[in-house]
Amino acid sequence: MHDLAAALNRTGRSMPGELSLYHDYDPQPLTAQFTAYLVQLREGDPLGTVEQNAAAALVGEWLGGMLPDTYLAVSPHRLQHQVELINDWLEDEVTTTVKALLPDWVAFLAHSANLPQRAIDAALTTLATLQAGTRDSAHCPGIH
Repeated sequence: MHDLAAALNRTGRSMPGELSLYHDYDPQPLTAQFTAYLVQLREGDPLGTVEQNAAAALVGEWLGGMLPDTYLAVSPHRLQHQVELINDWLEDEVTTTVKALLPDWVAFLAHSANLPQRAIDAALTTLATLQAGTRDSAHCPGIH
């Protein structure tokens, strides 16, 4: 790094500024899509305030560490990471609701990514295994 900075300085240029791929995302569009999906699943019943807050919190957590255009990824390892993060939240009604919404969230992402049903079922099975607190090599057959 120092060599690069010195070479740039000799030519009158400076190091480029830092670029974060994790900032400046807007969770609102995905939150709106997910809440519309939930309303459709519930045959038009509107979401309550706690569910709306939980949906927004879940989307925000999911997008918080994502690289751009990878938000639809529902790999077993991403699911494990997200479940571990959410399990560290203070236990309240929003956290409890987020945990209850996770299967719908995974299905929403998987359907949005046009994953085959086999992959959707595998993602939901992985999530159920993680939420139950058990996980072994069967969580993602063909990967391990």
